[in-house]
Amino acid sequence: MKMRAILRVEAAMRAALAVLVFCKFCAPVSAQERLAWAPADRVELVYDVFAGGRVAELALEFGLSGSHYSIAARQSSAGVLRWIWSWESVAHVRGRFSADGVQPDAYRVLGQSRGKSRKVAIDYRDGDPTLVTVEPTNRSDGREDVPVSLRRNTVDPVSAIMSVLRRINDGAACDARVPVFDGRQRYDIVFRDSGVQSVEANSISIFSGSARLCEFHWVPIAGRTKREGAPQRPEDDRRVGRAYVARFGDGPAMAPVRVEFEAWFGTVVGHLREVRRVETTNAAN
Repeated sequence: MKMRAILRVEAAMRAALAVLVFCKFCAPVSAQERLAWAPADRVELVYDVFAGGRVAELALEFGLSGSHYSIAARQSSAGVLRWIWSWESVAHVRGRFSADGVQPDAYRVLGQSRGKSRKVAIDYRDGDPTLVTVEPTNRSDGREDVPVSLRRNTVDPVSAIMSVLRRINDGAACDARVPVFDGRQRYDIVFRDSGVQSVEANSISIFSGSARLCEFHWVPIAGRTKREGAPQRPEDDRRVGRAYVARFGDGPAMAPVRVEFEAWFGTVVGHLREVRRVETTNAAN
């Protein structure tokens, strides 16, 4: 596979897996309601991601304590793709629910792609990024820096999706436009509610039944890369997809049970393979 194709696969897979990682759960309005719907134990969801064959695996654990949320995720390439392009990533996110949405406290990502490490660290104060560290630097990575003025009033990708899932849990449509800064790029994620759809049973997913369909697409704003194979014009960076959100198990908590992402080479699909319950912790860190 040529380098251009590999880089495009990398960009598409990271975007698709970001949705799986960050479309995790929704939150009601008050702390009492949040505790009421939250599972008694911490929950880990395992997804298999397919693009023709199995290309990646994602394991996601989340916790809720009062008005705080936390997420830990592990993702890696799998199957034949691992021989062509080996990568893995670990993400940690902490945030708080506010009266009008969510407010992140810290966002950390540590990953390795083709033998090279990549890191992102963002701390927030009063809703704005105050500490932003990325390795490699944007300059050495062939990427333009996002101006400080465009970083204000943004959230990390995790909190962006959680704010929309909160709307779903409150009984509202998922229509929204959320400003996001992930440490390297500034973009908006636009969501459109397409009502309740049926997810058919198959041999690689544990879920079948009715789910709310949220269609989404990215609107690039700043932080574009000049690497070979990357779209050079915003209008060419068409990242669109669909997330099917439904309740799993016996409780009221909701999670994406299927996620689809349209890439240049076809459709990338993530299926919920397994739900594991782990010992409850009282802190959301």
